Formats: sequence, structure tokens, C-alpha cells
Amino acid sequence: MDNKTKVTIFLFFLNLVIIQFLFLMLINNTRFVWVFFSLCYILFFYIWLKYKKFPTFTKMFYKYFVVSFSFLVFNHKLKDRVKILEIKEDSIILNTMNKELFGVELTGTSSVEKYINNENIRSIYDSATNEKKGLIYQVIVKNDKYQKMYIFSYYREVVKLIADILNIRLLKGTALADALVDVNLNNDYFIADRKLNKIINIDHAKAIDNNPKEAVINSILKISVADNVKKAQVYRAYAVKDTSMRPIDYVKLFKIPFKGVIWCNFDFYKTRRNGFAQTFHDARKMWGQKAGFENFKDIFDRNPSNPILTSSTALLIDSDGSDIIQIGEILGYSYSNFQHSRLNPICVMPLQKVDTHFVLPITSDFLNYRIALTHKEQTLKADIYGVDLKGAFINFSFANENNAPHSVILAETGSGKSFAKQKMLAQMLDLDIKTGYCEKLGLNSHQYAIRNLDIGGSDFKTFKLIESNPKNNARRISEDFENFAFNIVNFDINPETKKPYEEDIGFAVDLISMYLEATGVKPLTANETKAFKDIAFRIYAGDLEIENYRVSNLRLYNKETYIKLKESLGYAEATLLADIKEDEFNFLKKPKLLDFQKHASILAKNNQIETAEREAYFSLEGKLSGLKESVFNKFDNFSVGEIAYIYADFNTIKENRLFVPLFFSIFWKIFIKDRKRSIEFKKQGKASPKLIYAIEEASNYFRFDSFITMFEKLALETRKYNVHLMFILQNLEDVPPAIMNNLPTRIFLTTPAKKQDLLFKIKNTLNPTNEFIRAVEVCEQYIMIIQYSKGVFNLKLEYTSEEAALFSSDPNENKPKKEESESKNEK
Repeated sequence: MDNKTKVTIFLFFLNLVIIQFLFLMLINNTRFVWVFFSLCYILFFYIWLKYKKFPTFTKMFYKYFVVSFSFLVFNHKLKDRVKILEIKEDSIILNTMNKELFGVELTGTSSVEKYINNENIRSIYDSATNEKKGLIYQVIVKNDKYQKMYIFSYYREVVKLIADILNIRLLKGTALADALVDVNLNNDYFIADRKLNKIINIDHAKAIDNNPKEAVINSILKISVADNVKKAQVYRAYAVKDTSMRPIDYVKLFKIPFKGVIWCNFDFYKTRRNGFAQTFHDARKMWGQKAGFENFKDIFDRNPSNPILTSSTALLIDSDGSDIIQIGEILGYSYSNFQHSRLNPICVMPLQKVDTHFVLPITSDFLNYRIALTHKEQTLKADIYGVDLKGAFINFSFANENNAPHSVILAETGSGKSFAKQKMLAQMLDLDIKTGYCEKLGLNSHQYAIRNLDIGGSDFKTFKLIESNPKNNARRISEDFENFAFNIVNFDINPETKKPYEEDIGFAVDLISMYLEATGVKPLTANETKAFKDIAFRIYAGDLEIENYRVSNLRLYNKETYIKLKESLGYAEATLLADIKEDEFNFLKKPKLLDFQKHASILAKNNQIETAEREAYFSLEGKLSGLKESVFNKFDNFSVGEIAYIYADFNTIKENRLFVPLFFSIFWKIFIKDRKRSIEFKKQGKASPKLIYAIEEASNYFRFDSFITMFEKLALETRKYNVHLMFILQNLEDVPPAIMNNLPTRIFLTTPAKKQDLLFKIKNTLNPTNEFIRAVEVCEQYIMIIQYSKGVFNLKLEYTSEEAALFSSDPNENKPKKEESESKNEK
């Protein structure tokens, strides 16, 4: 008989002996069994050293020992694993003694922690102390960017009380079942559509071989147990540290590089803790020295009103032991690795059974500032995404999470403003950095249309990449500004009222006032505005005639139109514009500002009207005469067309003293086109595309009082048509209060050197909440502080090295790229 055969036979008989002792181990955990197994492992090690030259030894060992051993252990343990028997509306029924489980997910509207304080802990204590089911489970889950914290309990009232204190809702039954899959660490996650999606969820379970959801989930849970036995390290708390009255630092906790689940159980039930008092003390004798363990009776005698039982188990994947030490320091537990009894906590969740050997006495002070909302809730229709300070996935919708979609980005030079703006737009468009293709760019429902109104060219490289892909509908229009002409009184007709849109007339009044301010003239008064509107309605109703303009009038400022009419279509110079048949030239049949001026002059001499009205017409005529030679008194020569991405570079006109009025003329031309399209979508019962107007150096416009008046109307008007105005500027103090009140989303970026200065400005300008101040205090460089209608959160946009090179407007600046490499080193 060769050595190989001898080894095989020996291992086979040794396996039989081990199986006999296995049943003893499962029933009574004695030191004798562990001594026996230690000798067996020493013998195995000796055999391996002697016969390791045989390559089949490992296979034989696995076949005859590991497989059969694991099979027997699992079959015994898995009988007691947690199973879902039924999924109800807001609970699930388990195969446990207390049956019905309830839960809450500790997510809210902010990423800044919102803690339950000692006063509320007392309410929870009073609610649960006389209830047999008065046990709560705090469960902390981390799997890379997927981070959650839950509270589970079989006592609905205590879960509902916690939910009411934190202003959140109880989990639905399906969400609760999903949570059990996640805490078993057998799920994977991926980012798509600006959301963090699960590989395994209840919706998927519905479609698997027509099996009931419960059966599918139970199969998944069973597989999870087998996986965790192979990978997980089991740690159990054997002592409690003094962390009362100190908030748990969840940012620090989730930054620890671990993957796993941490269960912390808190038992309030008075009868059970009294029964455990002596049992707790006696059980410690089995583990040797009692140092570090305090007699439960002593706690009860000193403070009989608030004693609690606690235990904690951590299942960590690929743990080296350093992570659990850091976790214990933060959570207030001392943990030890219990690999010899690892099957119990893996196969049987704490939901099923609490191991009385590891129950520890505490007071309710231990729970003070421990239960908290730790993460922002994920939105289903997000515009942007990234990670928060804890490294958890976080996303945000400008429109769906606010009363209005408008926003402002406030960041001084060097704080990453240009990077942030371009990255957010790239996320909205789903930009492929290699090809330039934007999957979400378009003019259809559920797409994004970008109107990038840039100054300084910081976005030019990104636009050129997008424009280079022929699948993208993108155009640069800056070259059209040199001979720009805009007929300010070319109004669209509202099909319902058959009159000009009142908001269009209002915009014309505001734009005229802005022009007058820029030239040192007082804006239109209320009476002058009323007179202007009266002329507008009467002209468009046909009550007032307009000048008979001819083709020859187009020669100077509308050269392209003039050439097309005369040379391509054969119209004579003397042809009246009103006689042109082609619909594309209907804009030439509209009145001009000169017509308004002439009628104001005529009405000013009308003695049949009140003196105040005549004076209003007279002063209006004087102010309109100042615009006689302006770009506003000419037929339009600027066409937008059906463009999904408009890049307008205003460098060519930014030094012009009339820059702001010219800018808003162009803005209004683009908006009118977008409004027409949105109205058509509404008629068809469809959602219009999201229209993002990104406006650089917005402080240029805020210095005009007429703009502030116009913006309040503009904010309401644009919202109706799915328009999102995004202003970008450097200084918070440059934003007037009336403007800020219409910008519910405020995005701040700062540097360490300027953080205190920003915090001072915020406190003196915005009347911030405590959580807003906290979000600024803990923020790091290149991480956004986003305040919105419901709360505040920190969001870090993650860049690839290609994106860092593309978004940088300074060839020597590559700070986010450097930060990315540092984060990779940490991983």
C-alpha cells in the first residue's frame, strides 16, 4: 500500500471520529471537545508536512473532510435560520418566536446626523420597558458606497415612536424584506440612471420561475449564510465602554474601510433584565476572569429607573482585525474574534436568538445621541450624484426635491467651481468622456437640453468634445452676436386669449428699463409701463396701425434675409413686408419699437384722455426715442433653431456697456423657442425636456434693479416650462435677498483657508440652521455643501483623470485629479 492510499484511508476514518464528536459539540460547548479538535488539527498538520509532496492531498482533504463536515454543520444550523413566512403592508412575518417584524431606515433629507437625545430616549424606554417585545435592533450595514442604518423591532409601537421622533416613515414590508437581504451581505450594487441600484431586490424576485417572493428571498438568505461562513469574521462584544452623553461619530465610523454588518441589540423589558441579572453574573464565570464586566445588580441598585441589556455582533468580510478595533472605539464596545463559535451568529441572526453569554448591562444614557438619521434618502429621478462625507452614494434632483428647480453655485476662484458645474452637466447628459456622445441630450421627454451661457470660456473644451460627436445636436452661437438685432416688441400670440403673452410684454418693459439704467436714464415708471402695455395690446388687436416697411429696409441690419428675399425669392426692394407670402418671414410683419414711439407721441397729444395719461405717453415717447438706434429697434436677425445644446460665449460683448441688456435679449430669444416647444408637449400630454440654463458671472446682472424685478417674474414663468436657471458667481454678498429667495438650491464650495470667512457670511446672510452650519464646518475641499428646501447635505463629485483634464480651465490646475489619486491610494 503506497503512502497516498494510507493518507486517504487515515483521513476517512479520522473524519468518522470527528463526525461522532460533532453532535456533542452542537449540543454542549465544552472545553473537552475543543481540546480534541486541537489534537486533530495538529495531527492533520503533521500529515501535511510529511506528505505535502503529493499534489492530491489538498483535494482529498477537501473531499473527505471539509465537504462532509460543512454539510453536516450547515444542515443542522440552517434549520434554525431566519425565514420570511409572509410579506405584509408594513411588516414581515418570520419563523421567530415574536413573528411580526417592523423597521425603519434611518435616512432623511440631510447627510448631517440628526440624533435622538436623552429626553426622547426616555420616552422610548418608558414605551418598551413593560413590553415583552420591547427589544430593538440597531443594524449598521456597509458595502462600499451602499451604507445604511436600520432599527428593527417586533414591537410596533416603539418603532413608530422612533419614526415619529425622527419624522420618517415605517418601512413597507417589501423594503423590510430587501433590508434583510442587504444585512446578509449577499447583494451587489451598481450605479445607473444616477441611482444606486441593487442586483437583488423584491421586484426581481417576483419574476423568478413564478415562485412566491418569500420563497425566493429565503433561498437567497440561505445562500448568503453559506457565503458568509467562508468569508466573514465574527466579532462579539464582551465589554462596554463609557460613551454616554457623547454623540456617535458616524462620519468617522463609515469612513473605516470595512465591509460587513454590525448588530447592536437593546433590551428594555423589565422582567427579562431582572431574570438575566444573576444569570449574567454567573455566565461570566465560564469565561475566566470577570475584570471588565460589571455586575448587573450593581447597576440596577444604583439607578433602578433605566437599566438596559445590550449585545453586539459584527460580521466583517475579509477583516484583518484593525477595523473592529476602530469600530469598537466609536460604538463603545470591546470586541473579540469568536471564530470557534462563528456558525451560530452567521446561521442564526440576532432576530432569531440572543446569545445570553454575550449580554451586557448598560443604562439608557448609553443610547443618548446613538440612534440618528445618518444618510440622505435616495431620490428616484436624480440630476446629479456623488458620495457624501461618509463615502456613501448620494444623489439629488433640483426639481423633484424642491419647490422650484432654480439654483446658484457660489464659489471663489480656486475652490473647484468650474469643475463642479461641468461635472454636474456631464452627469445630467450621461457624457461619454471618450467619444463625446451624450445619451441624455435631446429635445424629447425625459432628456436634457443645455443652454450654457458662458463668459470666459471655462466650458469651451467640454463643449468642443460634445460638438465633435455628430450624434449630438449642439451648436455654438457666439459668432452671431457681432451684428445682433432683436425686435423687442416681436410678441407671440397666446392661442387661448388671441392676445400677446402678458409675460412677454412684461419682459420687454423690464429689458427696456435695464437698457435705460445702463445708459444712465431712469427705468420706466408704473404709469409709463401701463402706457406701453396699452399700446402693445392695441397694436396687436389691429386698433393702431404700424409702418409699412419694405424689403429695402432690411438692407443694412438684416443682410441675409434681404439677400434671400431679393435674390432667391425674387421680391423687389419696394415690396411691402406685409405682402411676403412665405411663413418663415412672418416675423417681418410684426411692429417695431419705432411704432410704439410714434403712437406714444400721438397719444400724448390726445386731449380726450386724462392729463396723467398724456404725461405718461409723453415721457414714454421720450425714453423710447433713446432706443431708436439700438439693437432693439430692428427686425430679428438671430435664429435659435431646434438645438439641444446651445453654447453661447459672451466674451465678444462682455466689455460693451450694454452687455447685460444684450445678454438678456439673447436669453429671451432662446427661452421663447423653448417655451413654444414646451407648450406643444403639454398639449400632447407629454413631459417637456429639462431645460438647464447655466449662467456664468451672474453678479453682472444682479446690480440692476430692473433685473431683480424681472427675475421674480422670470423664476415663476420659467418654472412652468421645466426650465432650471443655474446661476454661477463668486460672492454670496453679490446675491440680493429677493433673488436668493427664488433660488431654493444653494451650492457652496470653499477652501480650508476661506471656510471661516464663508461661514461668517452665511450666518450674517442666510439665517442658517444648526445642521447647515455643521455641514459647512465638517466640509472638506472640493466637496459641495448643498442647501435645499428640505435640508442640507455634502456631496463630492468623483472625477476620472480624463475628466479632470477636460474640465480644467487652467493648464496648471489639476487639483481634483490629485485628490482622486489620493483616494485610490486609501483604497
